[in-house]
Amino acid sequence: MKKSLLIVVEQFVTGGLETHIRTEATALMAAGWEVHLATGQHCNHNMLPSGLASVHTGLSLQPEADTTGLLDAAQSLREIVREHAISHLHIHPFSCIIPAIMAAEQEGIAYALTLHGPSSFSGYGPFYEFLLRNVVLPNCGLTTVVSPELMALASPCAAPNTLVYLPNAVAFGDELIDEASPRSTRSPSTSDPCSQAASRWLLISRLDAQKAPGLREFIQKAATAGIANITVVGDGPAAASLQEWVQQEAQAGRLPSSSTVYFAGAKSRITEDINAHTGIAGMGRVVLEGIAHHKPVMLVGYDGVKGLLDESFLSQAANTNFSGRGLPTLRQTQFEQALANVAQLDTKAIYLLAKRQFDQADVVKRFEKKLTTIPKTKPSLMARFHALLASHTITDTTPWLHSAAVIDLLGSLLASPQAHDPARSAAYLIFRQKLITDNAVARSSDMETCLRQLDQQLGHQEQQIKTLISCQKRLQEQQTAEIQQLQQQLAERDQQLVERDQRLAKCLSQIDALHASTSWRITTPLRLAKLTLSGTTPPLTLLRAQQYQLLKALYWKLPAWLRSRLNGYRHNYVAQHLKNVASTAQYKPEQSANVARQALTAQPEWIHRTHKSKQIAIVPCAFEFDDLVNQRPINAAKHYANNGYLVLYIAWQWSPSEVLTKGRGEVASNIFQIPMYEFFAQLNQLEFSGRRAHYLITLPSQAFLDVISTLRRQAVTVYYDIMDEWEEFQRVGQAPWYEKALERRLILEADIVTAVSPALAQKFAALRRDIHVIGNGYTADVLGLEHRNIARKPAPAQKSTQEAGSCAATSNACEAAVIGYFGHLTDAWFDWKSVFQLASSLPDTTFEIIGYGQPDWVDEKAKHFSNVHLLGKVLPAKLHEYVARWSVGLIPFIHSALAEAVDPIKIYEYLYFGLPVVVTGIPHLSTVPRTFYATPETLLDMTRNAMSDSTTQAEVDTFLARTTWQARFDTLIQLDASQRGIGALYEH
Repeated sequence: MKKSLLIVVEQFVTGGLETHIRTEATALMAAGWEVHLATGQHCNHNMLPSGLASVHTGLSLQPEADTTGLLDAAQSLREIVREHAISHLHIHPFSCIIPAIMAAEQEGIAYALTLHGPSSFSGYGPFYEFLLRNVVLPNCGLTTVVSPELMALASPCAAPNTLVYLPNAVAFGDELIDEASPRSTRSPSTSDPCSQAASRWLLISRLDAQKAPGLREFIQKAATAGIANITVVGDGPAAASLQEWVQQEAQAGRLPSSSTVYFAGAKSRITEDINAHTGIAGMGRVVLEGIAHHKPVMLVGYDGVKGLLDESFLSQAANTNFSGRGLPTLRQTQFEQALANVAQLDTKAIYLLAKRQFDQADVVKRFEKKLTTIPKTKPSLMARFHALLASHTITDTTPWLHSAAVIDLLGSLLASPQAHDPARSAAYLIFRQKLITDNAVARSSDMETCLRQLDQQLGHQEQQIKTLISCQKRLQEQQTAEIQQLQQQLAERDQQLVERDQRLAKCLSQIDALHASTSWRITTPLRLAKLTLSGTTPPLTLLRAQQYQLLKALYWKLPAWLRSRLNGYRHNYVAQHLKNVASTAQYKPEQSANVARQALTAQPEWIHRTHKSKQIAIVPCAFEFDDLVNQRPINAAKHYANNGYLVLYIAWQWSPSEVLTKGRGEVASNIFQIPMYEFFAQLNQLEFSGRRAHYLITLPSQAFLDVISTLRRQAVTVYYDIMDEWEEFQRVGQAPWYEKALERRLILEADIVTAVSPALAQKFAALRRDIHVIGNGYTADVLGLEHRNIARKPAPAQKSTQEAGSCAATSNACEAAVIGYFGHLTDAWFDWKSVFQLASSLPDTTFEIIGYGQPDWVDEKAKHFSNVHLLGKVLPAKLHEYVARWSVGLIPFIHSALAEAVDPIKIYEYLYFGLPVVVTGIPHLSTVPRTFYATPETLLDMTRNAMSDSTTQAEVDTFLARTTWQARFDTLIQLDASQRGIGALYEH
C-alpha cells in the first residue's frame, strides 16, 4: 500500500518548528514515504526540505481567518487529500489543527497531532483551548508531545494509549566514542578564566519579540564577560530592533568596544558555523545541535541565560524542551563562572547521554511505527461541527476563533441528543463563564487604563493651571512695570513736545523775518527758474522705496533687545510696504501697451528660448543665482537644467525699481535669471501649452500665488516645496512678509506638495495627506571631489589649553581635538548657552564657529573663553581648509517647533567631509548614521561618543549616495508622472 503523508502547519518560516518538520520529512522520505506539505500565507521556500512530492501555500490557516476562511481551508485540504491519494495527515500547531481535522474526518483518513509547547494549549484564546482539550485530544488517534512538561498538560485530555512522548531530535552521527576515554582534553587557562570561551560564540535563534529579552541578555552578559566575537544566526520580525539595540548600546558604551556582534541572517545549513565557533547559545533544537557537534552549549531562555549544559542540567532542561521555562536566570558572576567551567566540561559524556535520548534516527523510527498503526478516522463531534458551520451563513468577518455566532453554534450542537456528553457540556459551560469573565476583566482593565490616563491628564491640567496663574501674575507685574515706564516716557515726551513747540515757534518767527527780507524777494525769480530746469519732485514710489531702505538699515543697527520690542511694528510696516509695492507695480493699460510694443520690437532672449523649449521649470527664489551657494531652490534650478529643462530663475525684488546685482540673463547653462517684476510683466507673452512645465514655489508669498491661475490654464504643474517653518520664522522675527492664510491656500491649490522634514508634512496633514517628504542634500562637485572625508579623527588624548591655542594657529600639524560649526548664528535658534557650557566642560578642545548673526552678548562672552574662536564669514570654497582639522561637526539648535522642522543642509556637508555629527534640537536626525542626537543634559557624553565614533564608512556612503541633490530632485520631478493633481483638469 502506498504510504503518503500530508504535513499541515499554520506557517513555514524560520525557527525550531520548521527545523522539526524538515527533519521529520527528510527521514520519512528516506524510509519510503511520499511527503506533501500544506501551509498558510507565509512560507520560506528556502527552508523547505528537498524531495517533497508537492507544496501547497496560501491556505486560510491563520488565526485571523473568518468562518468562510475556515471552511475554505478545510475544503482545500480535502482536495489535496483526494488529488494525491493521501493516506495519513500529520498536523502541527496552531489554528490549522481545526480545519485539518475537519478534512481528515470528512475524508476518513488517519491523522496524528504534535504539540510543541504550552502555547499549543492557550496561545489562541479560550475557545481554541476548549476545542483542543474537549474535542480534538479525546478523539485523536495519535498525539505526540516534545517534552515531559507537555505530557503532563495533555494527559488529562487525551484518550488512553494515544499520547506519546517523542522529543525533538537531531542527527548524532555514526562515529564511535570510547566511553572510557579521558574527559575533555582542554587545559584550563592560566590567565583569564574565560579565555577558552571568550573567542567566538554562536547565538542561533528565531528573532521575535518573545525571544528578544533572552537574546539581549546573552549578548550583554557575553560582551561584558569578554567574549570577543558573537555571531547571531536567525531572522524574524524583531531582527531590525535587535540590531538597533546593539548599535545604541555600543554607542552609549554599555557594550564593550572589545566585543563584536555580527548578524548573519537566517541559514538553512549551520554545520560549518557551529564548527567554526567556540561555543553555541540558544534554546530548543539549537541545544541538541551544539551537543551533537561536541560544543559547549549555553541555554538561553525567553527571559535570560539559564546555564551551561552539563550532564545533570541536560535532563532538567529537557523537561521543558530546552525552553528554559521555570529555570532561574544567571547573574553576571554566575555567567562568567559558567564560562570558566567550559575548560573542564566533559562534552563526550554529554554527547553520549543526549544521543541515547534525542537521536534523530531512533525518534523518527518510533514515530513512523506509531503512525502506521493509527486507525482510520471515524466521524466525531468535529465532523458534525463542520457540517453545522457549512449549513449556516455567517456574514461577519470576525475571526472564527472569536466569533459569537460560531461559539453559539457549537453550544447548540453540544446540547443536542446526538452529541450530548455531560463532561463536555460542563466543560463548555465553564468555558463560556471564563469567556464572560475574561471579557469583563478586559473591559475593567481598559476602564482602569482610561481612568489612569484621565488622572494623568487631570494632573497635567492642574499643573498647567498653576503655571498659567503664575505666568499671568508675572505678566501683570511686567505689564504694570511697562505701564509705569510708558507713563514716564509719555511725561518725558510731553516735555519734549513743549520744548519742540517753543523751538518751532522761534523757527517760524525767523522764517517770517526771512520771507519779509529784501534779499528773499530779490532772489525769488532765480529759485523759480532752478525749479523749472530741474524737473518735478521724485515719484512717490521712489520716495517710499528710499524710506523703506533707510528704515530697514536703521532697524538692523538697533540693539537686539530694542529690535525685539519693535518686531510687531516692523511686521506691520513690511506687510503694508509689500501691499503698496504690489499695487503700484500693477501695469495700467497704457503701460501694458508699452510693454507689448517693446516685446514685439525687442523681446528678451529668455522669452525666445522659452518658446523653443519642450521642458520648462520656473523657480522663484529669495536670492540671486549663485552656483556656489548651497540653497535648495538654486540646487533645484541646477538639477532641472542638467536634465534638459530651460530654467526661468525668478529673483526676488522688493520693488520694481530695485536693480539686481547680476541683472537679467543666462547665469548658467540653460538657467536664465529674471527680475521678478519683469517676469510678471511678460507672463502673458509666454506659451506653455503642449510642453512639460513645472512651477516650483518655495516662498508662500502673495506675488507668487497670484500667477498660479494664469500658469495652470496652460497646464503648468504647480509644486509647493515647504522648505522652512515660515510661521515660526516669523515668530522669531525672520519672515515679516509671511501670512499663514496664504500658505494654507497654496497647500490646497498646488498640484504636488513636498516638505523638507517629517514635522512640516505632519503640520499640514489635516489639509493634505499626500505631502511627500524630500529632505535636503549636497553636491559633491560643489564641495570638491578631492575634499571627501578630509576631516581628521580626534586625537586619542586631549592637549592642554596652551597646546590647544597653538593648534588653532598651526593647523593640521597639531593633534588636539577641534569641534566646528558653520552657518547662521542667531540666538533665535542657535543654542549658545549649551555651546559655552560644552566649551567650559572641554577646556582642552578648540571650538571654531564660522558664520554671522550672533548677538552682541555672545561676542562679549566669547572673550572669556580661550578655546572658543568666532571666525566670522568664510567663503564656501574655503570651508574645507577649516574642516580638514575638525574632529566633530556641531549643530546646536534650541529645541523648538522651528528646530524640529529643519533639515539642515550642513549635516550632509559634515558627513561628506568625514565628520561625526552632534545634534541638539532636531530629533528626526537621530536616525542618520554617524550622528549623535543629544539634549543639553547629554551633550557632553554624546560629544565624547562622537570623538570615538566607530560607524563604518560603508554605512555613511550608502546614506550619502541616496541624499545627493540629484537623488532628491529626481524623486521630486518624478512625482509629476504619478500625481498630476488639480493641473490634470487643464490638460487638453
